[in-house]
Amino acid sequence: MNIRYTNPTEQAQTGLPSSREWGNIPSRLMGEMNRLFDRFGFWPMESSGKFTPRVEIAEDEKSFHVDAELPGVDRNDIDLTITRDSLVIKGKKEDIEHKNAGEIACSERTYGEFSRVISLPQFVDVDKVEAKYHNGVLCINLPKIEGEKSFRKIQVGSPESPTQ
Repeated sequence: MNIRYTNPTEQAQTGLPSSREWGNIPSRLMGEMNRLFDRFGFWPMESSGKFTPRVEIAEDEKSFHVDAELPGVDRNDIDLTITRDSLVIKGKKEDIEHKNAGEIACSERTYGEFSRVISLPQFVDVDKVEAKYHNGVLCINLPKIEGEKSFRKIQVGSPESPTQ
């Protein structure tokens, strides 16, 4: 179906984004998804920098598994920090110098420093964390501490009725 607008008022009445707003949809969608996960207490993540690594997080009975896509990042430029309840992935993606390439007509690549913080819903054993980096993918295994959790659900009771 092809939608054609003859004037701006018709476009505003449909509720569809204007051509300028189409570019903002992915970032707005990501923001909405982050708010949804925050609301339900799942994997709140923060990121900073121009380049944001994409992650995949899996969980089994004994550990969490985090895979982060870091294409073009040198292994020596990756810095991992782990606490009992969060994982911080920092690094730097260097700009590639194009010798004899002339003037670049179009570039969609991103460079620079990045930082990604992933909060974990259960404590992990920081001494047993393992990380491997191969073909631009960082794979991190985070073993859980048995029986310990970094959160607990609190039951809200009603106040006792006064005695007369």
